[in-house]
Amino acid sequence: MIYKTVIVTISLIGFILAQPNQWELANGTEGIYINDIDIFHQNPDTVYATGNQFLISTDRGENWVSVSGMAFSSVIEVDPYDSRRVYLNHNILPSDGTEFLMTTDGGINWETIFEEYGWPDKPIVETDPGDLNTIYIDVAPNTFYRSSDQGNTWDSIPSPNASGLTSLAIAPSNINILYAAYFGPNYIYKSTDRSQTWSQLPFPSMYGGVLVLAVDPDTPDIVYTTMSAGESRGVYKSIDGGQNWELKNNGIENLDGYDWIQTIVINPKESETLYLGVTSSYTNDQNPMLYESNDGANSWHSFSVGMPEYGTVQTLSVDTMNSRMYAGARNGIYTLDFELSVDEYDFQIPILISLKQNYPNPFNSSTKIAYSLSKNSFVKLTVFDISGKKIKRLVNEIKNTGEHSVMWDGTDLNNKSVPSGVYFYVLKNDQGLF
Repeated sequence: MIYKTVIVTISLIGFILAQPNQWELANGTEGIYINDIDIFHQNPDTVYATGNQFLISTDRGENWVSVSGMAFSSVIEVDPYDSRRVYLNHNILPSDGTEFLMTTDGGINWETIFEEYGWPDKPIVETDPGDLNTIYIDVAPNTFYRSSDQGNTWDSIPSPNASGLTSLAIAPSNINILYAAYFGPNYIYKSTDRSQTWSQLPFPSMYGGVLVLAVDPDTPDIVYTTMSAGESRGVYKSIDGGQNWELKNNGIENLDGYDWIQTIVINPKESETLYLGVTSSYTNDQNPMLYESNDGANSWHSFSVGMPEYGTVQTLSVDTMNSRMYAGARNGIYTLDFELSVDEYDFQIPILISLKQNYPNPFNSSTKIAYSLSKNSFVKLTVFDISGKKIKRLVNEIKNTGEHSVMWDGTDLNNKSVPSGVYFYVLKNDQGLF
């Protein structure tokens, strides 16, 4: 059954995306070490963060409240269907193992699901972007677990025969493809059968810093990884599923031995746009804490206006619905908005648009989306998933004044049935932002 929530956006003719404002430190986070941030995408006004405290914001990150204490190494994932259910994985200090916890009341009370002892990997918890009921975690070396029912039951699944896990990435466009990165020595593995078997990928350098992975939202063979130490440090890109890698350091050549890349994130709506969060040391004032690329990592530029001169960005999260970004640093949470501004075209009065709730909702086979226009207009009606990825364009043509409707049969751009989940549809007209 496909559940749908409606988000209506109406664009004005003659408006375009402007350059972003500067980063601002969010209220209630000053001096708090932040290790991870996650957004509840059904209602992105709700955001969680973890580090040495567990924090929640219900107003798009403007103000934050500490709910409970946590571990520095903790990482989180908000359940896609329930804003009060959050999964948390962290190392048991000092280096004794890993503990996986779950809360169903927004962090007030926690239940221990797994507690494993032994030299720990980096804690991992990832929701499958193609199957939102499914969660992957690691709790000990060579040990993956997967839940297909929102964390109620767990199955041990095959993992690469390696230790030192630093990153796990699931291809958003193909849930069968997973990548796993290991440090010391550097190994990258790939599974094409949803973790049943793994194969080691060639990688140009065996030793270096922590490896972080990111997979293109539309093309599972395009994958990025980072290496933070050694002469071969930087960003690597593969366009053939990890068989060949190319170093993409244009603009970040000055990273020195203290400037570790902590995270790499792809904008779910713009796959050519990537962001890097780094440790910018006080010994190297040429390097900012954040970088951006708008051309698939071919070039990088500073993205740090408003950030401290030096420090560490541990995590980045992109809210595509509100055009807002979050950066978790060692001294708090920073937010940044993208705004609208008038372009070189003359301003025109927008037409009136009415977009109605789809029916039935939820549905099994198909649903009807109705809308009305006050004048003739070129219309685009598109379905997105909760991460902001485009699922299917339903309307892309001139429509006359009056009432209109279109059916969606629950298939994607390739006419394949989409998994059960929450989807949004957006209606825009003429030169609207799209």
